[in-house]
Amino acid sequence: MYIVTMTWKAVVSPLILASSSFPTREHHQILKKKRRCLDMKTQKTIFNDPIHGHMELHPLLVKIIDTPQFQRLRRIKQLGGAYLVYPGASHNRFEHSLGVAYLAGCLVKTLHDNQPELKITKRDFLCVQIAGLCHDLGHGPFSHVFDGLVIPETKKINRSKGLPDDIPEKWKHEQMSVLMFDDIVKSLKAENEDVLKEHGLDDKDVTFIKELIEGAKTSEWTHKGRDEEKSFLYEIVANKQNGIDVDKWDYFARDCHHLGIQNSFDHQRLLKFARVCEVNGRKHICFRDKISATLMFVCLTGADNVYDMFRTRYTLHRQAYQHKIANSIKKPDLKFSISLAEALIRADCNLHEGKPEDMLKISEAIKTADDYSKLTDEIFEQISSSTADNLKEARDILNKIVRRKLPKFDGEARLTEKNKSKEELTKTWKAAVERYKATDPTVSLNAEDFSVYVVDLDHGMKDRNPIEYVYFYSKRKPNEASAIKDYQTGFRPGTNQHNIPELFLGGEHISIQDLKKRDDIKQEQQVQKYLSKDVPEYPTPVEFHVTEVSHVTNMSSVQKIWNSGGFMGRDSKLLSWWSLKINEADIRAAEKRFLESKGLTAPQPFLSRFTTSPAFDNKISRYGNFRFTFPLAELMEAYKQQMCDGEEPVLRVYGTKLFKQKIEYIILVHSPKLLEFSHLPELASSPCVGYDGHRIIWRAQAICETHNIQLLKNGNQALIQELEKKEFYVWDQGYVDSPAVFSAAVQRTLAKMTDLPSTVCVLQYADDLIISSETREDCEKASIIVCNVLVQAGFKALKEKLQWVQPKVTYLGHIIMPGLQAISTDRVQMIRKMKSPQTVQQLQSFLGLVNYCRSWIPDKYLRSLIDRKAPPKTPLMRTDEAEMHFVALKKAITTAPSLGLPSFEREFHLHVRETEGVAMGVLLQQHGSTYRPVAYLSKKLDNVAAGMPACLRAVSAAAIVVQMAEKIVLSHPMIVCTSHQSSPSSFSRPILMG
Repeated sequence: MYIVTMTWKAVVSPLILASSSFPTREHHQILKKKRRCLDMKTQKTIFNDPIHGHMELHPLLVKIIDTPQFQRLRRIKQLGGAYLVYPGASHNRFEHSLGVAYLAGCLVKTLHDNQPELKITKRDFLCVQIAGLCHDLGHGPFSHVFDGLVIPETKKINRSKGLPDDIPEKWKHEQMSVLMFDDIVKSLKAENEDVLKEHGLDDKDVTFIKELIEGAKTSEWTHKGRDEEKSFLYEIVANKQNGIDVDKWDYFARDCHHLGIQNSFDHQRLLKFARVCEVNGRKHICFRDKISATLMFVCLTGADNVYDMFRTRYTLHRQAYQHKIANSIKKPDLKFSISLAEALIRADCNLHEGKPEDMLKISEAIKTADDYSKLTDEIFEQISSSTADNLKEARDILNKIVRRKLPKFDGEARLTEKNKSKEELTKTWKAAVERYKATDPTVSLNAEDFSVYVVDLDHGMKDRNPIEYVYFYSKRKPNEASAIKDYQTGFRPGTNQHNIPELFLGGEHISIQDLKKRDDIKQEQQVQKYLSKDVPEYPTPVEFHVTEVSHVTNMSSVQKIWNSGGFMGRDSKLLSWWSLKINEADIRAAEKRFLESKGLTAPQPFLSRFTTSPAFDNKISRYGNFRFTFPLAELMEAYKQQMCDGEEPVLRVYGTKLFKQKIEYIILVHSPKLLEFSHLPELASSPCVGYDGHRIIWRAQAICETHNIQLLKNGNQALIQELEKKEFYVWDQGYVDSPAVFSAAVQRTLAKMTDLPSTVCVLQYADDLIISSETREDCEKASIIVCNVLVQAGFKALKEKLQWVQPKVTYLGHIIMPGLQAISTDRVQMIRKMKSPQTVQQLQSFLGLVNYCRSWIPDKYLRSLIDRKAPPKTPLMRTDEAEMHFVALKKAITTAPSLGLPSFEREFHLHVRETEGVAMGVLLQQHGSTYRPVAYLSKKLDNVAAGMPACLRAVSAAAIVVQMAEKIVLSHPMIVCTSHQSSPSSFSRPILMG
């Protein structure tokens, strides 16, 4: 008896407790039924949704869903009359309401998990979800057609006819949602008086839910559901502060899905970075300041995801909600009488049958929840199938809509004057028609045959910028937030997504000389380092006329680009970031223009020596492995058709971005219908960058100071001779941002050398070179050749860096001696003593040591899945496979044999194979009667190559390994052998590179 009492005293009846001393089989059956009842009260229901996947909803929400008042939403189209234009727009308010409830719960959970100090309770969580679920209960037939058009027009007609007008002023569906929710609560309580109490809710919570549905409107706190301490909860379902709420997040995703329109806004990103901060004495939901942009930019080398949300709203209104045919179907026009709204207005007199004794107008159904619950989109069929004489006008209108006998769209124009009324525009149109008739009396044209619609397109706050009402916090100060009043403009220091210091100056392209005069920039030491260089006072710019641009992305975005028709990029963002692609022809043309302007001639090309910035070499990038290059004219035409409805795009000066050792001028390209950027100057006015309709003109202004020296030999010493300074200056952006890019540039330059002594070997270690030869004389000769080639190519060479070494040298853990290279004993011992890594930092340290010895590892290289953003002390998720790789790597290093030193006197042999998605190769050279390995090469194939058939994987593996071998082979002959060919074949180097 004790077991039963302790466990079930709250639910087991007194009769059972008073029964025999031991539980009987009947007792157990009753207890199982009680347990089942309890489980049903607490068990969540899962809904499978095409937008959000599997959604779990609370049992109380399910009770609300299973009421007639809520089921009514299944019969109301989400987009009203747009379904008659877009066949896919068949979704209803029902599924949208479920999605809003789900997202509301996700947002509350994120805030609760990230900020426990907010003290969000289970009651808060449940109330917000219920508000999200019930926020659209008050929508009438065809959604916004009813409360936005039918009710206001009916009110005007009643007043004009002197009829009783008891329709509330500015009646909105939110008011009806509250009335319908009250009716649901009443019906649930009729079945079970304690239905709310069983789930921990009371009357105060009901008030809170209704306040959430209507949204917090006033600056002074007048709400009774919750104290001002929880003001942020009022911004989740219906945000009156700035319009960012889960209602929009769901209908953006859902409407785009059903309309077939690309959704560039990622609500999951906003959800992840949402946080509550106190601003001006009240708590608001704020977002990270790093969330990035989605307009199209062209850089000579943002707008936030929040702005992307408002832009998505604008796009939906322009392409769907305010579609010209959908508008003619939805909006009333008493001359043509062909619209859903007009049909409902004409039928308003006596269609709806409410109480048995009386006949109610449609507009009178808003007085009671019982009458209103009978109003759905089915009214369309009720009118169409009716035979009543007083519904003939309404019936004829709907029949015309079904048969698509609609007013024809003649054209549109953008208003140059704001706030012009429809009446004023109609008068202007009538005057224009009369003037036209006067020029040609034979034309039968009447002003009454036309109708004018004024369509307002904005970002949700009329002529106000919604971004100014959104609060952002930074990574360094997560509890402090503020609005960005100078959005798109101003002086903003910070770091980009790769944690590279940068400085943004909005609205202007600033020359180097003007930058050097700015006191505010001088204080930003991290991003103005190069401005202290000795740049000539009045440089003569070189004009590059650029006709090509390129976009770099990662593998996961390639398919999205294909599916979207082009304008899609990383992380589901619009394909927005383009860089200039300056080719050889552009350089030659710039050189010719410069010489002609100076009256000079040059015996051979010279400008290419100074064009060493990434703008001139787009082969390698930190932003992804897939590069798309297009003619600028082709890109602009595609943008014009896809994003500007055929109108010419507008190019504006977006800003100047400063990094440690480069300047980036950014151009903004946008639709002419977008007015938010009118404060930015058009590109034609920029002194540094221009646009002539089919090409961008970049006026490069500065030169790197290290381009003016060459190395000469004087006996046993190396002398530096200064060259004549040029009159043109091209800023060497260098390769400071990426060692990999720098290393590749050095390698390509070295590969062009053809006059080295045959006994010389050149080893490259990123920015360090080791030159080995059998004689000192050959070594000195080769050093001068190499240094002069690099200097002429624009690389910096210092006399202090030149060192003559002994026949045996230890460098970076390597021992280099005549004919051989090996791993030093110290490096072997260091790796041998390392224990299995426990944190991300320890694993990175181990991989760093191993990477220097990569050429000695004959098996595949360990590719660790490290989260680059994870803190260094984050514990590792250790697996048996990872431990096996760790042990194998240690063994490979500590037992590695000596490798041969490359000899340019003998040809190289490269044997390549592909195993388990890894390209592996061994570079060999003949040594007597055998072959000695020079280096082991391996690299994991990317996901695209790894998914190819075996023959194509072998080709990809060969290409990868050949590229790795080129760092050693340079321009010397190499025979490549693969497992897919019976005999070795000699490949042409330029073809392989291509």
